[in-house]
Amino acid sequence: GVKPFANFSTAASVDKDRQSPGVQVYTGAPVALTADVAQVGGVVKYDWIISENSGLVDNPATLTVDESYITTKLSGINASVTFTTLGKKVIVLKVTDEEGNVVSKTREVEVIAPQASVITWANGAGVNDGTLSLTNLPVPNNKLKIIWGDGNYEYVTTTNAASLANKAHTYSTAGSKFVQVYVYQSGLQKGYFRANITVTP
Repeated sequence: GVKPFANFSTAASVDKDRQSPGVQVYTGAPVALTADVAQVGGVVKYDWIISENSGLVDNPATLTVDESYITTKLSGINASVTFTTLGKKVIVLKVTDEEGNVVSKTREVEVIAPQASVITWANGAGVNDGTLSLTNLPVPNNKLKIIWGDGNYEYVTTTNAASLANKAHTYSTAGSKFVQVYVYQSGLQKGYFRANITVTP
């Protein structure tokens, strides 16, 4: 018979950071998994394998895997997974028909922290000054670019920093500022975060 077809896509609403390459999802938020119909007629089994390690699949045709890498197994044409740790994760859809034909599709997502939990601004004792702190940064990284929202920006050299504490900045005026932070590793963008902060005079 005709072999089944394995494919699944991530809806646009799933990608939480469309300015970064790949697909980013938030920690603690359910990610809906929906497989395409694999075969018209017949009996098809859909299995989902979720891994914390990008080296999950040794043989994509048969899904020969190191079981120690697997963190979650699900079944059904529709499923849902919630990630609790940051970093790259692998999602594999394995489709098996009644004749024993097996096909698979693998996709990688990067789990990031929700925007609000990454950027924190603390107003200082001076005029229009304060400090910026960052948490839950994606690693590895070796450079940050902070765009302050007042026409100024600066680069910060890092070494796989998961956080940055008390980066000082003084604005020329008080009010609402749109701060953006880019995270890089060897020139490749690893993450992008943004927040509106309020600077008090």
